[in-house]
Amino acid sequence: MPAFAAARNGGYGVELDVQLSKDGQVVVFHDDDLKRACGADEPVNSMDWKSLSMLPLFDSGECMPLLSEVLDVLGDTPVVVELKSAGVNNATLCQKTLDIMRAQGRYWCVESFDPRVGAWFRNNAPDVLRGQLGAPPRTYDTQPKPTAFLLGNLLTNFISRPHFIAYSTDPRPFTVRLCMAMKPMSVIWTVHPDHDIALYEKENDAMIFEYYMPVPRYRD
Repeated sequence: MPAFAAARNGGYGVELDVQLSKDGQVVVFHDDDLKRACGADEPVNSMDWKSLSMLPLFDSGECMPLLSEVLDVLGDTPVVVELKSAGVNNATLCQKTLDIMRAQGRYWCVESFDPRVGAWFRNNAPDVLRGQLGAPPRTYDTQPKPTAFLLGNLLTNFISRPHFIAYSTDPRPFTVRLCMAMKPMSVIWTVHPDHDIALYEKENDAMIFEYYMPVPRYRD
């Protein structure tokens, strides 16, 4: 939570990840399991919110927050909400996230590696800006090779019909460059201080960054 407050106070927009607890609460947490951040070798969706809220994050003294709690801290900060793939519970996560974000009333958009999430918003909330996350096929190491090929080359965009593409800093396959040539909004992740920041800023509409503090800027 202090990190979100620091981003707000620095004038930055925020990108965060959401998923469901076992009892259906929308929590803000990046990993699919709790091992790295909380030391518990369990999937996030195997525990209810009360149990999750008592697990310390690394050695920070902080615990996993609800999406609604983070939004209370962020105020009117623009938010990019990444929805983790929830399989058969995708629709539930999408609907609950939509309800929470609409109730808060702010600048926000959604993105996901799972094109089915984009398709849900396309069909149920077409006014919400939606993005397709991507990275080279080799990075989808938990997926079958055919699925990794399709996702990494953005060959599933006909499903999600994204308004923007958020692709990694890795070299982009031809099909991704072709998508970019069609002029959707372009987002790049995750930019570090040793990258060619000036080039990335020139070539993309927005950047997801860490480990440095760029001058905040906004585009219409």
